[in-house]
Amino acid sequence: MRMIRAVMLASSLVAAMTGEALAQHQIAIAGAGPGSLAYNLAAGLAENTNSKTKAVRVTAESSSGFVENARLVGRGETELGIISAVQAFEALRSKGTYAGEPPYKDLRGVAITHASGASIKAREGINTIADLAGKSVSFGPPGSLLGYAGELILDAYDLNGKVKVLRMSVAETTRAFVDGTIDAFVAGPAPYPAVMEVGAQKKLNALAVDAEHIKKMQKSAPVVAGMMRAGAYDWLKNDTMIVGFLGYLVAHKDVSADAIYELLKVNLSPKGVEYLKTNHKTWVIWNTPKYIREDNAFALEGLKLHPGAARYWKEQGVSLPAAIVE
Repeated sequence: MRMIRAVMLASSLVAAMTGEALAQHQIAIAGAGPGSLAYNLAAGLAENTNSKTKAVRVTAESSSGFVENARLVGRGETELGIISAVQAFEALRSKGTYAGEPPYKDLRGVAITHASGASIKAREGINTIADLAGKSVSFGPPGSLLGYAGELILDAYDLNGKVKVLRMSVAETTRAFVDGTIDAFVAGPAPYPAVMEVGAQKKLNALAVDAEHIKKMQKSAPVVAGMMRAGAYDWLKNDTMIVGFLGYLVAHKDVSADAIYELLKVNLSPKGVEYLKTNHKTWVIWNTPKYIREDNAFALEGLKLHPGAARYWKEQGVSLPAAIVE
């Protein structure tokens, strides 16, 4: 295990100019494989930070993804990581993928990075989730977030054992739906490529969930009410509620509070936000207060805020629930 890197470096140039040494924190952030959403977000955060402050130096690191990021940060093998609400929830409790491992109690929340969602798309004639009884649905590859969402939906709507569940790749799912050998499939956030491909060849419906069933899911899973807006696809005429998942920037508890505070301060400055909005359209880090207030973010997963993050959000006038403050 490599130790948390939060070191003080002397800047000879600044010292010569000002007579003072400049503190610089060296930290790394785990994303995922190159080209992935998480890696692009990590790289954007690093570039934005490094271009706007000398107090913190951030390096984006590739990893195998959200599941591994929770382990890397939880063990102190990297300082920061991007994970989804599911990994935060399960890693803290030794559940799911982390069953048999010690709970990763040293994970701390910093901010919301992005919001994603999952919904079921179905052929003509299937208009509600209840209509899926007796039908075949592809949940995507085993272990995927889409499959996790599909399981939650079936359980909430008492459809377990009443639907034929298939674990197919995205390519296999697309072919099977177009060929008519499956009736529906779980899709990711719009515009989802498989939905775009299918929609160009066949008519399909988006099956809405409702607030009551989202609340039912929240008894066992960290989901929120998401919304797929009308016009997300040219055939989608109405806003449609879907199963939503939040993405988190997390840190190990021993990372310098000053480093986390500075990271948030520069990335949430007007110029920082301007950059992030052009870096990737999924960034919503500036909406973290809204997610805390409206969606019980952090508390939903049982995730405490890092002291540096708590300091920053308090200074912004955010009322932090006692459940997420150490």
